[in-house]
Amino acid sequence: MPAAIVQKSSDVRDQWSTFIDAVIYKSPKFVQRNHKSNDIFLMMNLHVAKDLLEKYRFEINIEHDKEAQEYIATIDDIWIVESGKTEKEAIKNYLTSFIDWSKDYFNEFDSNYRAPNLRPQLPLVMKALIINDVENLLKYTDVQYP
Repeated sequence: MPAAIVQKSSDVRDQWSTFIDAVIYKSPKFVQRNHKSNDIFLMMNLHVAKDLLEKYRFEINIEHDKEAQEYIATIDDIWIVESGKTEKEAIKNYLTSFIDWSKDYFNEFDSNYRAPNLRPQLPLVMKALIINDVENLLKYTDVQYP
């Protein structure tokens, strides 16, 4: 990381209000915990985070269960299964559950992010938390059929 773009945490602390205004209204900022440390973190506003996640889409698999007269919605490698009487209802139910699951993922972030099978879910988790609305998440949904 180029040192010129990393701010010292002591400088950030001393000018907290100015720093926050710059993050919210100007650009993301990298902050280094102390000069001897490699502990660097990134702060950004939600609009920039949303733009970063723009390319990530919810690729929902839909299957029709004729016997049960319902549609089943899943996403590969995510342990959520939802159903509905229509495709749209199944998708909306799935996205509702995904938002709830994302909150749980985030609340237990340390263990979930460290789990190799759950780490790849982070972009969709963050997108679901930032948007936090099923109707808006529908815009980022692609339906796949087996």
